[in-house]
Amino acid sequence: MENECKCGGIEIHRNHIYGLFRKKNEPLTPLLPEPHTKGILYSYPCCTYNQPIQNPSSQSTIKSIETITVMTKGNKRKKQRLSKTCTRISIIGTGPASLSTALSLQQAGFTSITLYERDAHFAARKDGYGLTLTYNPASTIQSPLQNIGLLEKVARMDCPSRAHYVFNSKGTILGYYGNAFGSSSGTGGQGQRGNLRVPRQVLRKIMMDSLLERDQQSGCARVEWGKKLVSYENIGVVEDKEEAPITLHFEDGTTSSADLLIGADGVRSSVIQTLLGTSTSSSPSPPQQQNKTCVLDVDSQDYPLGSNAHINTNGHSTEMNSVERQATLPEKEKDPSDLSYTGIMIVLGITQDFYHPLLDERGFYTLDGTHRLFTMPFEGSQISDLEQHNVPLNDSSSNIQRTRRYMWQLSYHLNHQDAISLSKGGSEELLKDVLQRTTGWHEPVQDMMRSTPIETIWGTPLMDRDPQKVLEKLTRVYQQKMDSVRTVVMGDAMHCMTPFKGQGCNQSLMDGPLLCSWLERSNLDAAVKGFMREMVQRTRKKVLASREAAKFFHSGRVLEHEESFAGVKDDCVKVLLAALKERNIGASLGESLDSRVADVIQELGLSIEDDSVVLEVDVQEYENAKEKALAFAACGNTAELRKLSMSSCGVKAICNAKRGETGETALHLAAKCGCYHTVKWLISEIRVNANVLDDERKSPLDCIRDAGEANQIVRLLTRLN
Repeated sequence: MENECKCGGIEIHRNHIYGLFRKKNEPLTPLLPEPHTKGILYSYPCCTYNQPIQNPSSQSTIKSIETITVMTKGNKRKKQRLSKTCTRISIIGTGPASLSTALSLQQAGFTSITLYERDAHFAARKDGYGLTLTYNPASTIQSPLQNIGLLEKVARMDCPSRAHYVFNSKGTILGYYGNAFGSSSGTGGQGQRGNLRVPRQVLRKIMMDSLLERDQQSGCARVEWGKKLVSYENIGVVEDKEEAPITLHFEDGTTSSADLLIGADGVRSSVIQTLLGTSTSSSPSPPQQQNKTCVLDVDSQDYPLGSNAHINTNGHSTEMNSVERQATLPEKEKDPSDLSYTGIMIVLGITQDFYHPLLDERGFYTLDGTHRLFTMPFEGSQISDLEQHNVPLNDSSSNIQRTRRYMWQLSYHLNHQDAISLSKGGSEELLKDVLQRTTGWHEPVQDMMRSTPIETIWGTPLMDRDPQKVLEKLTRVYQQKMDSVRTVVMGDAMHCMTPFKGQGCNQSLMDGPLLCSWLERSNLDAAVKGFMREMVQRTRKKVLASREAAKFFHSGRVLEHEESFAGVKDDCVKVLLAALKERNIGASLGESLDSRVADVIQELGLSIEDDSVVLEVDVQEYENAKEKALAFAACGNTAELRKLSMSSCGVKAICNAKRGETGETALHLAAKCGCYHTVKWLISEIRVNANVLDDERKSPLDCIRDAGEANQIVRLLTRLN
């Protein structure tokens, strides 16, 4: 509640506590203090002088101050929520954290949002790398894509990875994760998976397109390309005036103003370097602003996975950057809030025109106690092969034209200086290094690497940052310079981590909706501090877990660890692995590997299904699920079908649902209404029979009408006949 005072101050009522302020020459009425924070609270109806009480006694400590008297006169800081229509918000970067923030703010009704990106245009960025994104439509907190309305769009671009083996360098099986060897639920792994595999650029494009599409209607957000931030001024409150805006200076000589600056500019964030006082650029400030300008590290860039070199068009580093300089410092001189080298070098590539059965909608890990190789589908699937090249589903022939790309990552221990030198040496040197390191490894490792276009290969020392250490330092900065609270950092800039837990992008995507929720319910100071605190609480454990995973995967412990083997009883995994090793059943079998493993499991009676208890499904629940399946299919609601398939009886209900009067299945109804994505999902994920007949002996192809995406459905179903 706010009231205008006669003297021009603003009085905020909160349990008759008005803050650490008093009016000159007026008596003070002490209020009952609470423990922990030093200071005395005084009640006075009108406070025109911002004067904290001097020399508080030990008994006069308080736990917190939720509101204080706010002044409109003199050199006083005004505390109130940001105006959605007047506040100018500038976001540095166009990565997942930036776009998640912009979409959340746009959705909340903020009308002046600008993203600044140093790239000249969207396509200037390479493919990057594949992401593992959590699919959790039931929780908007854990599913930020659901929160901003993009989960289904992203799910449609999923490059399915249904299973993976774990091998040692010779191809001996160490574990298996997937659904090829039975499922106690009886669904055989059908239905929606909990993770999505999506290239980073694909995710960015979906988010960028959505932002600009919505902006055509609202006119509240825009993206400025070719804008490399080199400095910013944050003057704060000017005497007898409102707070001056933050002034941004760009490399092209232009400037811009902002009321809130959001640094989501990646691992080597310029904004956080400036806030923490770790910027090391020697570039001069604009002449007229020498004393007020924060000058940024001009080499900073949003390179993924902790890349630290500024890469030129030839793939070589142009000069030493701040992280490289830090690598030369003694350990005791390093700032704990700065980027920290994890001891791991990583090299990544994306294959072209390469196919192998062990990579057919799946991947594999290879471990030797020092190196870790991770592979995953990057582009293409069985259904896309069918559509584009008429390759029958489940055809694993190696001599057929396909549209497939796979991503591989080889990581290993390396001295920091050597890792920096190798990453600056270019793609040819990186490929030479990984081929040497994987000499003698099982198929198809070397063939896969040799098939990789040289321009897609890059490497970097893996860095991470402890967000708690950053927050501790930022808290001191905010206390000393209140105007700095108008600058906030997020995403990899705040909590970059290794990729070994698959959490980096997921955590960055959560930051945007979280910041927006704080800005909507609190004044700016409280929102920034509350957001930073909550973000750190959520992400620090992920950073530390990813750091521990980096140590574990590159140590001898990983070979001693007992991996799981999906579909096999836990107490029988050792028996199975020993039998497979004795019979030389491993990676070299390629296409026939699954069938040979299945034979051994059946022979030894190790399957979970051999003694599992078949759970009874509630009849009414099952009938309700079938009704829902038909209703969702009839209107093309793939998102709800995905959610239904994740329930206990969902897959079975979708497969068996039929309309009583016609015998039409979910596939018939989806085809009839022209819902291509629903048809495609039912075939590829639920694996329904594309040629199933209704009571009138009609197939889904016979039911297609001239509606929606009928032509695409006709082509797909025709090729399945």
